[in-house]
Amino acid sequence: MPTCRAREPKAENVDFFSDIKEALALGFRLAGENAHTRQAETEIAEYFEGKRRQFSVALDASGSDFQRGVWNALRAMEFGEVTHYADLAARLGAPNSVRAVAGANGANRIAIIIPCHGLSARMDR
Repeated sequence: MPTCRAREPKAENVDFFSDIKEALALGFRLAGENAHTRQAETEIAEYFEGKRRQFSVALDASGSDFQRGVWNALRAMEFGEVTHYADLAARLGAPNSVRAVAGANGANRIAIIIPCHGLSARMDR
């Protein structure tokens, strides 16, 4: 049964961002930087260093009410929790909305902060 599972970041993931971290350490800043973007930057860096499992940065993801409900349910999942579209649809009180949950998951543009971009359909039917 394919499922989504949040995993501990691997060491090679940290190296992938080393150029970005180095540039930021040298004082390079992104256009539009503010306290919010600095918090997101810090939390994402902590995640890839294995120091963070949940994000607290405030989000204003644009989408329908249903999509935002799916994304909030994904953020509420415990680190390492395994689930699938049907289970998430049932948690939302919309058990017949499996495809809509899958669509909302696919429309997630903040896939690290809103976790579980590998959430899958059940294959045991």
